[in-house]
Amino acid sequence: MLMTPAFSPASSPARFKLNRLLCIMALGLASGLSLASADEAGEISRLLNEGRVEQASTKVDNYLRANPGDVQMRFMQGLIAAEQHKSERAIKIFTELTRDHPNLPEPYNNLAVLYAAQGQDQKAVEVLEKAIRVSPGYPTAYENLGDLYVRMAAELYGKSLELDASNKALEPKFAQLSRLLPGGDIDQQALSARTKDAPAASQPAPSPQSGSSAIAAKEPPASPVVQEAAPSPDVEQIKSVVTRWARAWESQDLESYLGAYSEQFVPAGGLSLDKWKIQRRQRIVGRPDITVKIHEVKVSVQGDTASARFRQDYASGVVKDSVHKTLRMKREGDAWRIVGETTS
Repeated sequence: MLMTPAFSPASSPARFKLNRLLCIMALGLASGLSLASADEAGEISRLLNEGRVEQASTKVDNYLRANPGDVQMRFMQGLIAAEQHKSERAIKIFTELTRDHPNLPEPYNNLAVLYAAQGQDQKAVEVLEKAIRVSPGYPTAYENLGDLYVRMAAELYGKSLELDASNKALEPKFAQLSRLLPGGDIDQQALSARTKDAPAASQPAPSPQSGSSAIAAKEPPASPVVQEAAPSPDVEQIKSVVTRWARAWESQDLESYLGAYSEQFVPAGGLSLDKWKIQRRQRIVGRPDITVKIHEVKVSVQGDTASARFRQDYASGVVKDSVHKTLRMKREGDAWRIVGETTS
């Protein structure tokens, strides 16, 4: 499992909400740099994962007093400061990291997150461009810069709507761009307030396509429609179970989350089912905002058993991971429930 710190800035001052503006990837540390041991780093990650931020902060600060040049711990110190909403301290830490290690792209990326959270979008753009210059193969900076450009464009369209609410073309552009942003939320009340006196758009905007231009183009002839076999009811039901399971986890609805599991569920690591449920309560209820995104769900059904395989992106507080997960499922009456899960 790849554990990667992440920072969730507050909602943007823009007229649309961002659950997570930019993601922060783990620090890709070059050889020869001073690094904390795996045990020390693992202990701090565990404290953060448990929400014990103050203890993690104390441990990092004590370590750095004895090892002031450790890049990994300095990076963690910056993340913890961001989690504690000490933005200026976090900016100072990551700025010093870019000065001392100018070829590492990750501190630049984190600075961009902090600047963007303060509404300093142009500064965030400049820092992300530096990350790309020092590491042209660092994909996160490209993605984050793209997200930032989308956000800036949506803000400009929103401002244009304020000035000219009668322009039919603006509302769908604004809504379309807002849906591309992480979180995909648009402040409908603010949008309605700007457009309530404007005529409704004659047609909804077309969905964005790769390489599409803002200038209207003649559509190519439609391709022949190929009929695909409809998924079996079991496959659709299992996908629905997986979706509800992820949403319950994300909303910290422990009853619905545990309800997705069978009483025959076998936890990993030799835990009893009762102890596993207690552990899950500790790791879900009361945590910082949780996001659980699932991708590419593939279901295989064999009689009354099935498996659902997918990629899972998890984030909460300063902890983020991306894993491949398999849920083993069994039909119990009219429902499918989880009897086992593996993660890689």
